Amino acid sequence: MLVGALLGAALSGYAAPASAGTENGGDGISSTVPAVQAPSIAKKSVQRAGLLVRIIPTSSVARSSPNYAVNKHIIMRGLRGEFVGMNRTDNPAAWHKIGYLEWSDMVVATGFNLWRGQPNPSGAFAGEFGNLLRFPVTAVSTNGVPFAARQGEIEIQSSFVPLNFRGNIGINSSTGAEIPYQYILQGWSYGGDRAPDTGDDAKYESDTSPVSSSVLVHQLRSFGATSSFAAAKVADIGADRNATTAPGFFVSFRVTFRDADGTVLGSDAVLLTTAPRLNVRLVEKDKYALDVIGQPGGFGYQILYGFLPKEIWTPVPVTYGAGGSFTNELRHHSVAFFRLRQTAAP
Repeated sequence: MLVGALLGAALSGYAAPASAGTENGGDGISSTVPAVQAPSIAKKSVQRAGLLVRIIPTSSVARSSPNYAVNKHIIMRGLRGEFVGMNRTDNPAAWHKIGYLEWSDMVVATGFNLWRGQPNPSGAFAGEFGNLLRFPVTAVSTNGVPFAARQGEIEIQSSFVPLNFRGNIGINSSTGAEIPYQYILQGWSYGGDRAPDTGDDAKYESDTSPVSSSVLVHQLRSFGATSSFAAAKVADIGADRNATTAPGFFVSFRVTFRDADGTVLGSDAVLLTTAPRLNVRLVEKDKYALDVIGQPGGFGYQILYGFLPKEIWTPVPVTYGAGGSFTNELRHHSVAFFRLRQTAAP
């Protein structure tokens, strides 16, 4: 999908990325699901489920990655509470959780190798094709009343409009077909006694025996929807970087489970913005240009400067709310250090 004409006002002045997209269940899941004798969400319960819902923002490998299957396995094991590797410094398949955005965490390549924004990587990353922003989800009934994956609504919103998306945890957004319980969407029913780890439990997590996602369960684990920019050639990377580091850029994800009448059973939401950074340029002797890059709109940051050996930080007499640059003369010192201090939030 070409998006050159769809840039929002917050991104004006930047070249549009070649393409961008959001997807749920893009693993080529079949819509053929065996019939199962189990209660359906169409049946009303006397008591409503109370759910504890959690989203774990993640930067994962691209679907075309040779490490995709391993990365998927590690994340699903981690969602079950198992100890898994978390260091992607030397292992691209590691589960990398994030609390803020780096532009390279959501750029995939379609015609060349890429890893974290760097084309033609080497070593363990030589066969990679970039990174996806992924939103794994867990949901647990806190009162013993079961629920179904198909009750889970998902929504991605972004300042970059083409990334916006609404869907359902149990529906493949590409095909419209049901996503059954299987390895990437796992369900666990406690059975009639509503107690885990007893003889009447049923766990739905097998690719060879998928079960309809309308079946009621007490726990759910989802590999998660994804969001990314796509670069068909190396020259596209610059536009992707500019879009994701522009002031005001954000991506938010919300999941809400509802009963048949619309009553909310449980929800969670995350907001990701690009981490601010301070770029320092020496213009001439003792004169610097300072640029605040990638800060989210609505935040205020004060720039501080200091010199060794004393750790005394002096504010530069300007506070920024939407990015920009300025120059400040610092004389009689050969080395200056700078910090950003947040002064306001939206």
